[in-house]
Amino acid sequence: MKKINTLTWMWLLTFAFLGLAISPPSQAGQFVDLTGNYSCDDGGTYYIKTHGDEIFWYGKGKGWANVFYGKFEAPNKYVGRWADVPSDILRNFGSLTIRRGPNPRYLFLESKTGPFSGKKWSKIDTKMRVHKKKIEVK
Repeated sequence: MKKINTLTWMWLLTFAFLGLAISPPSQAGQFVDLTGNYSCDDGGTYYIKTHGDEIFWYGKGKGWANVFYGKFEAPNKYVGRWADVPSDILRNFGSLTIRRGPNPRYLFLESKTGPFSGKKWSKIDTKMRVHKKKIEVK
């Protein structure tokens, strides 16, 4: 089996995240849409997109950024690969298993390889409300 280098992984994941990858349609009701913005206990913000049985993300924090691509493999679990984006000096990569909590607003790290530090993601409500000529983002 040919090994894919880190830079190739990063580009593949970036294109997939941008929606340039084609994925098969899912069966209705089988997967929960987790698409949205999430804060994580590693101090980062993650921009997550799910499509059928696939999950993509771009995560960014102070001094680092990473991408992830995974597939739904078991009830409430996504398994995939992550890699640091070459916008900084970090060049780490590995595998992750992410578990969706009973409330889909929360995701949890179940297992990892490599020095990935996030363990809990919480969905950020990005609905905009207008109050007395002020715009608040909640």
